[in-house]
Amino acid sequence: QINSNPMKNTSTLYLLIFLLCSIQLRATVRTVNTSSPSPGQFLTMQSAINASANGDTIYLSGGSNGSGTLDKQIVFIGTGHNPNKQSPVVSSVTFIDLSIPLCQGSKFIGIQFNNESLIINFSSAINLNVEYINCRFINNGLWVNNSSPGAPQLSGLSFKGCIFTGDAFRSPGTVPITISASNCIFARNTSLPVGTLCLSGPIYRDWE
Repeated sequence: QINSNPMKNTSTLYLLIFLLCSIQLRATVRTVNTSSPSPGQFLTMQSAINASANGDTIYLSGGSNGSGTLDKQIVFIGTGHNPNKQSPVVSSVTFIDLSIPLCQGSKFIGIQFNNESLIINFSSAINLNVEYINCRFINNGLWVNNSSPGAPQLSGLSFKGCIFTGDAFRSPGTVPITISASNCIFARNTSLPVGTLCLSGPIYRDWE
């Protein structure tokens, strides 16, 4: 039976809009700063991750922010890999390991990674939908660490405007990966994964 009461329909619409807005407003912005005394809410990145919920944003201060394991959908924002300042301070991390599938939909923006990050805990084919934007990878990029049998397909890794100065992507050789990279710089790379590497936009490559 079709409801012909316009007032009731309008009330239902407003209720749905209110619920959607309430969900969006729950997202929280958290700050990490390792200085002492710290102007940030958290002294370590992992403590900020632990306190966060899916959809939250974490701002990383300039300087070292330690390491962590990501088991939620979070947006990380740093200062950028080349801040436009007289004395730039880059937001750096040792690594951020990705725990699958809990980290699906996460983003990393303007962060320097000093060591490779692991992709862990996956046993079936999955589309990660994880983005790295304007990040710099000093040592190595991502290492797919998976001991599950069957070599599940891993896809949905996207890199935009990133700089790699070590091995970009490494895997045990049995895990097929689909990676997209646009407007990136790859220098002194000696390792490429099994699978597909989709390159687009102005890209500098120096495969050794």
